[in-house]
Amino acid sequence: MPRVALIADRHGMAEYAKKAGADVVVVHEPADPADQIAGFCQQTIARPLDDPSGIVAALRPLHEQQPFSRVLTTNEEGVLAAAVATAELGLQGNSVESVLALKDKSLTRQAMERHDIAPVRHRVVSSAAELEDFHREIGDHIIVKPMDSMASANVHLIAEPDGTGDAWRQLVAAGYRTALAEEYLRGPEVSVETLSVRGEHHVVSINEHLLNDYFVAVGHTMPSRITGDHFAELCSLTRRLLDAVGLFEGPSHTEFILTERGPRIVESQSRMAGAGVGELERRSHGVNRARLAVTVPLGLEQVPAGLPLDGGGAAIRFFVPRPGEVTAIRGLDAVDATLTHTGIDTYGRTMNELLDFAGVEVGVRLAAQVGDVVPEIQSGLERRMGYVVASGRDGADAALRAESVMNRIEIETRPI
Repeated sequence: MPRVALIADRHGMAEYAKKAGADVVVVHEPADPADQIAGFCQQTIARPLDDPSGIVAALRPLHEQQPFSRVLTTNEEGVLAAAVATAELGLQGNSVESVLALKDKSLTRQAMERHDIAPVRHRVVSSAAELEDFHREIGDHIIVKPMDSMASANVHLIAEPDGTGDAWRQLVAAGYRTALAEEYLRGPEVSVETLSVRGEHHVVSINEHLLNDYFVAVGHTMPSRITGDHFAELCSLTRRLLDAVGLFEGPSHTEFILTERGPRIVESQSRMAGAGVGELERRSHGVNRARLAVTVPLGLEQVPAGLPLDGGGAAIRFFVPRPGEVTAIRGLDAVDATLTHTGIDTYGRTMNELLDFAGVEVGVRLAAQVGDVVPEIQSGLERRMGYVVASGRDGADAALRAESVMNRIEIETRPI
């Protein structure tokens, strides 16, 4: 029987592995309760996920008693620890170098340059003056963002050189001393969702993003309605990038802007996408990538032939009320969907609750309550008011169904 160590489990991997016939050990943050997954595990271990050496120290004696087949994760917080543990325990899996080449956005750009993959002008900067110099060199809008972050946090669009000082002050206030500056790519955003198996990269779907003014995704549509003639090029560029960094296995999420010059890579991560994308894959293509991410490396399941599979469509839309205090919520009685109305919860737990809607065509989870304070959504971690998820004949039909239901619900706020 194979044995797997999972570094965090926010996509149900422990349950999938146990039901497929594997023994499971899960490492989790000390602040995250493990009671929901304990029944699927031989053991759960509380360790900070940003301490790879501590995780290795905890796993090594367990490995010596009963060897692990793999150390795996589907989460951003766990990718480095999983790679370090894989190397230290002498297992197959993603190398530290390949994981870092995607985790650090400047290293991703370097890999793209070396392999001539849809180049984007960029520079690592460490001062407001360097950022301003780069802006003047580009002669147009630029983006500056942390080199290692997630959820679109601390991303700044700078239109004019005199705006570089303010952007830099905000980055420094957030704790950053270096950042990645890039030319601003104009166009809609999509992502290629893949599963790699022994260095072969299988495209599961292409996902269309709906972004707010802070570049945070407040909606997804699958399959993308806007890919058009770019499908083959998007798949090719994704595979070339994952080959360039040497990704061996597991899920990845590669974001693109469809510019006038063609698709250009924004960034890529060796993990599952957030914001409910895994559930959209299941609804639109019948593929459970989180399950495959653990069962395939363990030899318990094969990748489905013919990916991406034909199917229907799926969409998710997040509630984005005006910032302020919630004073009224109207329209719930007019909603033709399965509805849950709960309190504001953490983002990760909110997304796990998508599984509650797995058997329904349209589901609504409204977290906002009268008296709650709605933040300005400047990162994915602030999408906490709820969402509508829908299936459809195709992506366009699913998006229409989700938006139709969302438009019936009014969350009224007052400034504070």
